[in-house]
Amino acid sequence: MFDLARALSRAEELTASRFPDHPGIAALLARARDDGLPHTQRTAALRLLGALFDEPLVGPQIVHLDIIGVCNANCVYCRDHSPYVNDREPWRNREMPYELAAQIGRAHV
Repeated sequence: MFDLARALSRAEELTASRFPDHPGIAALLARARDDGLPHTQRTAALRLLGALFDEPLVGPQIVHLDIIGVCNANCVYCRDHSPYVNDREPWRNREMPYELAAQIGRAHV
């Protein structure tokens, strides 16, 4: 589970050591500390700080998991399912077992 206090502490350490007087980074850190802001805005500030420091402070905002590799649209522009694609990778037509998808979801949500 995400630990906001630990991420804030690490962001403060990195700010102090790398950009102690940078007003933009100080403003981002202030947003991350602001208890009056919604959690999503605070973690967005930490995500930006992590990108600036080249060290992730929080996880991704969105995770996309394809549990099925088939599609019935056959769009001609699709690199995966176009009827004009001759050599599809074998995994493209497989499905992830439900229990594995559920296990991944329970472990990472």
